[in-house]
Amino acid sequence: MNTPLMKAFAFIALFILDFFSLAVAQPYFDVAGITNWYIPGNSKTDSTSEAYATAFVSVPFNISARSKFIISPYYENRQLKNVYSDSKISLSSIGLPLTWRYENVDSSWSFIATLICRINASKLNPDENKFQTGGVFLNSFRINPKLKFKLGLYYNREFFANYFVPLVGIEYKMHEKWQLYGVIPNSIKLEYKVSKIIYTGAVIKSITNSYRYGDRKNYYKIMDNHAGVFADFYFPRNVCLMIEAGHTVLRNIKNRTDLSWEESKGNNFIFKAGIYYRLRFY
Repeated sequence: MNTPLMKAFAFIALFILDFFSLAVAQPYFDVAGITNWYIPGNSKTDSTSEAYATAFVSVPFNISARSKFIISPYYENRQLKNVYSDSKISLSSIGLPLTWRYENVDSSWSFIATLICRINASKLNPDENKFQTGGVFLNSFRINPKLKFKLGLYYNREFFANYFVPLVGIEYKMHEKWQLYGVIPNSIKLEYKVSKIIYTGAVIKSITNSYRYGDRKNYYKIMDNHAGVFADFYFPRNVCLMIEAGHTVLRNIKNRTDLSWEESKGNNFIFKAGIYYRLRFY
């Protein structure tokens, strides 16, 4: 029977299958989410405090049976406070990653190309001096049904330089309860399935960003690494709550402006929480 309800059901079913095809050999796909973290300041360790928040949504579309297009707009904000000068600064970013994904007939090989357009600045008004463009190219090779390797390259036109990073990734289902997945240096996770509603493990994440402050010569550069443990709690209707605790490693915030402090290298504890609309596949 061709009713609006049946059409809606068919659309939702195809939408979910589309997500699944995007996430083959991936444990989950985040459709939308909000993440927050906090790093306290500490004068003994030269640590700048940071309150961070981000929100995103990812929407895929079928181009063909083996080709997909994904739109993933996001917004983020960082609130920094220096422990010595008591200087406070708000840095924001709004971006629109556009991704094309192609997979060959037997799913043994796939290719991802992403164009990233964003504005990073203390004020998000349209200005060519605040605009950044970059991209990701990533090839994935299936070794066997439980193992994939990835190779690629990341580029972004940061305010301090043209920034290139080689990428190496893995998706490895080691056991029914253990999985290792991620792309280095962006992030890598070792995950353990406690039950159908609880997953836990360890995670390492690396961050490099620059934000325009004032005129074309001023900017902040943030280089950061997070190492911690996490727990994901799954609720009905594909809602996932994430909590994480850890420590920063080799944290470096460079201030290329006329404010009183120039650089902060201190590390401290980090506390994270997030909520996502997540489709879990295994």
